[in-house]
Amino acid sequence: MTAALVIFLSCLIAPNRFQVLYWLNGSLTYTIPLVTLTALVLWSLKLTWQQKPPAYWVLLLFGFAGVISGGFSETTAVLQFSGFFMLLIYCVIYKRISRYLLVFGIGVAASLAAIILFLVSPGNHIRQALFPAPPGIFELVYLSTRYGLAFIYHTLIAYPVPILFGVFIACLMGILLSISLETEASPSGNHARSAWLTAGIIALSTLVLIICICAPSAYAQSAYPEARALLPAVYILLLGLISLAGLAGFQDRGEPDHRDPPAPGRQRHPRPVRRVIQ
Repeated sequence: MTAALVIFLSCLIAPNRFQVLYWLNGSLTYTIPLVTLTALVLWSLKLTWQQKPPAYWVLLLFGFAGVISGGFSETTAVLQFSGFFMLLIYCVIYKRISRYLLVFGIGVAASLAAIILFLVSPGNHIRQALFPAPPGIFELVYLSTRYGLAFIYHTLIAYPVPILFGVFIACLMGILLSISLETEASPSGNHARSAWLTAGIIALSTLVLIICICAPSAYAQSAYPEARALLPAVYILLLGLISLAGLAGFQDRGEPDHRDPPAPGRQRHPRPVRRVIQ
């Protein structure tokens, strides 16, 4: 249901829906790579979660798929590289087993290979000659951050109803999941701190990925990305918002009523998310 919600909202609020859904060149460049990237990330997680180490031919096939997935456009190649690089940093910080580092490292290397192919392509030099000289590193960071923040702001104020609808459904799904798992009535302090840390990681990752999506346009044209090139940013923004809303609903478990004796079926006071929904 979450996947269907993200797909529906992405198509609904996609900038220039005609170019990204009905125009062949636009869909090949910006829409299909989102499908391949999602499948690639899921494949990488399955390779790290399985009990047996993946075979060498599976890792080789995974790397080849990473190059193909990153070869549709510069925008999605940078997005793919940034995503796997952030996963790799996470594994280094939290000292995951070497299998995590190997799989995500292959994803980073494959994405970097796709970016290098774009840079050395003869057509890239011909196209770049039509645009201004690329900005320096500091100006590139400034422009990418500025365009990324502008995209988030304009998207939130332009489509409040669809975004609030997605957040509402995600909150409900989080609450239902917490009920189905029969979680404790009052989460411990460690759980609360972990939830806040997870929310911070999701928010920061969403912001960084959106900024990275704007970087190719800032580098090539020193301009705000074209409408069709912002579909990956819409996809990432919706994933981030829905993940945060789902996490809020899952953590909103309610507190026990201390006036009643402890019992498995005791009533719980509604907490903020449930109070708003009610």
